[in-house]
Amino acid sequence: LFHGWEAGRDRIKVYNLPEEELTDLSPPTSQISERHPAFLSVQESEFEIVFGQGFNENTNSFERLMVRHWPTLKTRELIPDPTLGGAIPAVRGSQVFFAGFGRQRPDNIPDLFRFDTSSGTLTQLTKSPSEDWRPAIAPDGQIYFIADAEGDFDIYHLEPNSDQPTLFSQSDADEWDPAVSPDGQW
Repeated sequence: LFHGWEAGRDRIKVYNLPEEELTDLSPPTSQISERHPAFLSVQESEFEIVFGQGFNENTNSFERLMVRHWPTLKTRELIPDPTLGGAIPAVRGSQVFFAGFGRQRPDNIPDLFRFDTSSGTLTQLTKSPSEDWRPAIAPDGQIYFIADAEGDFDIYHLEPNSDQPTLFSQSDADEWDPAVSPDGQW
């Protein structure tokens, strides 16, 4: 599952490894960018993905998190609140972690949020003046993410049920895209 740049917009595709078949999951007539997909649920002959829709670098666009079912391609909003934008989701069980930003906040600086698809509960995880992006969830529920609190992007750590992130890794360069191994060791 990935997104690529095609015909001036981001589009989502999935590759069936056993069948060696590439499938376009973005509607062919869509002029809206769709990016950063993650599997939400997978069953034998169907799956759902969550992704950001609506990003346009050259405008004041407002990206929303969407859910798409395959093979029907039916699409719905993940969170019913039209004032909350979202991007770059990470999924752990029934929980979707993402960088979120509100229409009412003029700077569009994202904080981290968690949405539980089972209960419909939305929780804001960080409240920071810096940009908080790209959450990675460890098997024990710890969250690693990037933030620009020190001027460049560094990796931060957030314990489950805490709202106080701590600096995890910092250098003179930007750090991006943290990931945690399935066993939590790396």
